[in-house]
Amino acid sequence: MVMVYQMLQIQMMMEMEFSDTDEQNAGSDPKNPNSRPAAIITPVAQPTISNPTQTLIDESPITNIVITPGDPASVVTVDTSKLPNGVTYDPTTNTISGTPDVTDWTPAEETRTFEIPVTVQNPDGTTVTKNIEITVQRDTDGDGNPDVTDLDDDGDGYPDTEEAARGTDPKDANSKPTSTPQPSTPSTPGVGGGSSTVQKTPQTSDATNLFGHAAQ
Repeated sequence: MVMVYQMLQIQMMMEMEFSDTDEQNAGSDPKNPNSRPAAIITPVAQPTISNPTQTLIDESPITNIVITPGDPASVVTVDTSKLPNGVTYDPTTNTISGTPDVTDWTPAEETRTFEIPVTVQNPDGTTVTKNIEITVQRDTDGDGNPDVTDLDDDGDGYPDTEEAARGTDPKDANSKPTSTPQPSTPSTPGVGGGSSTVQKTPQTSDATNLFGHAAQ
C-alpha cells in the first residue's frame, strides 16, 4: 500500500511542468527533459486525541475524547470492548463520551483503569496506534468522596479502620460493628441518697467463723 501511494506521487510529479527556476532550485537539469526534480513524499501528520488520560469518580461523566486523524481520509478504529460500561464511541464524529458505571467491583477494589487502543489507518498505508486511559474511582456511599480518600467508605458512621479491626465490611453499610456491653459493679444506696459499692465477702452463720470452723 505504501509503495502504491509513493508511485502515484511520482507519477504526478512526472506529469507536472517545471520551470527552469524550479529545476535549478531542485537540482535537476532544465536542458534535459529526462531530468526532473525528485518526488517529495510528504508524510501524513500524526493523529491527535483530546483528553486521552482521565481520572474520575464512578458515575461521573467523562470529558469528551475526540480523535482527529492527520488525514481526513484516514480510518479510525476504537476497541469499544475496552470501554467502561456506560461509555460509547461515535464513529461519525470520532468521539468517545458517556458516564462510567462499574457494577462488578471486587471486594477490596477502589480504582480501575481502562486502556482503550485506538488505531488510525492512513491512505499511504501507514498505521498509527495510540492508547486512551480512563481511571475510574469507586465511591461506595456516593457522597462524592472516592473510597481512596474517604475515611468511611460506606457512610455507616464507623471509620474504615474500626470496621477492619472489628471484622465488619467497610464497603457495606449494613455491616456494622456491634457494641460490647461493659460489666457494671452492683451498688447500694448510701447516706444522703448516694450509693456505695457492695463488697462481696464469704457468707458465714452465727456458729461459724470465716474459715468454716465452729465458734468457740
